[in-house]
Amino acid sequence: MIKCYIFMLLFIPYVSFANVFCENLNRNVEREQYYINSNESGYKVGSIGRAYFYSAPSEECKIKSLFIVHGDQVDVLAEYNGYSSIIYFKKDENPILGWIKTEALISAGTGIGPKKCKSIPLIH
Repeated sequence: MIKCYIFMLLFIPYVSFANVFCENLNRNVEREQYYINSNESGYKVGSIGRAYFYSAPSEECKIKSLFIVHGDQVDVLAEYNGYSSIIYFKKDENPILGWIKTEALISAGTGIGPKKCKSIPLIH
C-alpha cells in the first residue's frame, strides 16, 4: 500500500508538468507555425500502422489512446517542427483537432478552399 502512495506522489507531478508543458508549447507555437493554404490542405495517412495524436507538437505530448490509420483523410491547418496541426472527422462526423507527425501524412492533392479567391467588394 505504501508503495502505491509513493508511486502516486512521484507520478502525479510528472503528469501535471506534461500538461502544463504542452499547454505552454501550444501557446508559443501559435506565433511560429506555418499555415497551410486551404486549397492544399487535403492529406491522408500514408504510414503503415497507427499515427498518434499529440496535444502539442512534441513527443512529450503524445496521446496514446488517440490515433488514425493508413488511408484516413485529414485537413492540415498548419505545420511546426515536424508536426502538422490537423482536423480529422470521425465516422460520426465529430471533429478531432490535434497534432500528428508530418512524416505520417501524404498530400491528397485536394483542399477545402478555392485555388484562387476573388476579391470581395466591401459594402459601405
